[in-house]
Amino acid sequence: LPNIQNHQDKIWQNYLTNLSNTAVITEQTTTASQTNRRMDIYLSAKTSDETFGICIENKPYAGDQPDQLTDHYNELENRNLTCKHLVYLSEYGEPSGYSVKAEVLDIWRNEKVFSHVTYTMLVDWLTECRKDCQNQSVTEFINQFIKFIQKQFMGVEDMNEQELILEGMMKNSESIASAIKVS
Repeated sequence: LPNIQNHQDKIWQNYLTNLSNTAVITEQTTTASQTNRRMDIYLSAKTSDETFGICIENKPYAGDQPDQLTDHYNELENRNLTCKHLVYLSEYGEPSGYSVKAEVLDIWRNEKVFSHVTYTMLVDWLTECRKDCQNQSVTEFINQFIKFIQKQFMGVEDMNEQELILEGMMKNSESIASAIKVS
């Protein structure tokens, strides 16, 4: 979450250093705002006297629903959280005006309560996570998730195939020249 990681606020830093307190809930119903929508992923935490809520709206293929992000933000507001953040996870663009008005989105950005994250950005983060992972099963899950993102959103069928092609292209100057012509 770019805006959270770069945020200098001590309260968010407290959250980031206590991630083990975070509960991850999928399909969380928006009951506080009484809109009865579902937040795709909701991260909830309490540390000391602070409460945190992060709503992640996952948009791999579907379009925005009317007032969807506005309703999710209102849900976070109505939960009376110390800190809130709304994440729009989508490879192909910003939220539509159908989901939230552009001027409202600008306000959220300025207040550092909104982030647009792409799946491509997740690959870098997952790669870093994999370096620190000590559980083989989790490492394999991360590997498979990276491959899924690369295939679905980056057009890479198989990294091993890509590496073989690059290796073949780089063998000599004639191969490099041919590759440039093909490109």
